[in-house]
Amino acid sequence: MANYVTISCLGPRPLAVPAEVSDEEAILRMIAHWQAQLDRVLPDRPDLIVLPEACDRPDPLTFPLDRRLSYYRARKDRIRDFFAGVARRHGLLRRLSGAYRSRGRHLAQRHAAHRPRRQRHGGLTARTI
Repeated sequence: MANYVTISCLGPRPLAVPAEVSDEEAILRMIAHWQAQLDRVLPDRPDLIVLPEACDRPDPLTFPLDRRLSYYRARKDRIRDFFAGVARRHGLLRRLSGAYRSRGRHLAQRHAAHRPRRQRHGGLTARTI
């Protein structure tokens, strides 16, 4: 018996954040940006929404490295928590660190065919279910 799911993919350009805005303002703009993107697909009631890796990274053309590092320190887990809240409210599957979870239950594990060097040599490791 088939278990059909609806998958939505989003892949907008990185958000252009001016370098002169505060870290707090950059975080709020990023959350607003992703809320607007999610609002486009949530009416379709997807089971899973696929987002680009590092999707909460501001556009490096407008937000230099030193500002990005400051933004990351201030941001902590706020963007992740925002996405988790959206997933919880809409009954979506959530992907955290390569694992797919639904309502706290582990569903699947992502195994990359070509892992980054730090994952192959003593950094993060893939785990088998």
